[in-house]
Amino acid sequence: MSAAAMLPEPTPSGRHDSGDASRPLAPSATAHALSAYLPEPERDRRGVALALSGGGYRAALFHLGALRRLNELGVLSRVDTISSVSGGSIVSAHLAERVRHWPASGEVIDNWDTLVAAPLRQFVRRNIRTGPLLRRALPWNWRRGSASARALAGIYERHLTGLGLRATIDRTRTAQHLPR
Repeated sequence: MSAAAMLPEPTPSGRHDSGDASRPLAPSATAHALSAYLPEPERDRRGVALALSGGGYRAALFHLGALRRLNELGVLSRVDTISSVSGGSIVSAHLAERVRHWPASGEVIDNWDTLVAAPLRQFVRRNIRTGPLLRRALPWNWRRGSASARALAGIYERHLTGLGLRATIDRTRTAQHLPR
């Protein structure tokens, strides 16, 4: 059954009415939205994806524990796509840097604590926000809104990945033989 078939009939105003007067009416989805943004049918899906949410260092540490368990079960090696934001991106960048050769499906990343967990725990012990925020307060940076972001990016590059964002993505694609 398609997603469009699951939606209730639109009202004359073009909004979907579930019949429950206590629920607000939702706008109807356009044909473009249904075709462009809904997942592919199961028969057409390939691979395993993992989404890591944001939340700064707390999220990074939470994800580290979840990834550890997925690794112990041999599930992490089945993941071929990681999508992340904020704290999740800290972990995914660290993982891309530390795990140079992704294990075969069902295998585990050996030495997880030494290779992945300990270096990330060491990194998140640092206060990396104060310096970039203070740089923004310097008079010659008042008109440069990106001064704090650039300083913070430099800290991540020096202490977390050793690479800029573009270089990290390119190296990961090359290692995994992904298209550009």
